[in-house]
Amino acid sequence: MPVCIGGHDRPARLDGRTAIVTGAETALGRATAAGLAALGATVHPVDRRDVSLLARVRAYAATWDERPDILVHAAAVSPPRRLQTAEGHDLRLAMHVLGPHLLTKLLRPAGRVIWVTSAVLYTQRLRLDDLERSGPARTRRMQVALVREWGERVGGTAIHAVYPGRRRDAGEIVWLAAAAKPGRSTGRLWHGGTVRRAHYLPWTRDTAAERAALWDAVDAATSPPRGRS
Repeated sequence: MPVCIGGHDRPARLDGRTAIVTGAETALGRATAAGLAALGATVHPVDRRDVSLLARVRAYAATWDERPDILVHAAAVSPPRRLQTAEGHDLRLAMHVLGPHLLTKLLRPAGRVIWVTSAVLYTQRLRLDDLERSGPARTRRMQVALVREWGERVGGTAIHAVYPGRRRDAGEIVWLAAAAKPGRSTGRLWHGGTVRRAHYLPWTRDTAAERAALWDAVDAATSPPRGRS
């Protein structure tokens, strides 16, 4: 059962709530889904391969008549070389950034949105020169920048990023989705039950204008093809 994180409040029961977990076929995704289900949530798993294809994201979102309560973006990929999706996007960018952004935009969850990221983000500043040349640190930095933008642009939903301590440690993800404390803020980066700084190195800091530009670029990249709505 999920327990309190770092001495903080325990996650609340989620009976009657719906949760979506992407990347649910991975160890972290399975553990997250199991933790949410143990709290009473009805969990809908999404294969990470579907997250990387925007057409599949749109098709999946269209099956929902109501807003889910919780959305956990746990889908991730670490290919040994640069790969492209069938839609022509860099695979890392599609799975870590484009797909999650589009799914969040289409579903607009009512309670919590959790983006699972990685501490590798601290080695990279936000770069907008070529989104498709996206190494692991670049996409992770984009995730945290987008989470901050989501927090500033959307009210009523707590939207956070988190980097777990271990690859299979889903406890904090479940805590963020269900405990009271994370619901009192939005747009934050968490680790160990505590809000963390998004930057430690001065040269990695991004500006509000850069984050807004990233939002616009990702919005453009995830827009439906011409002739479709």
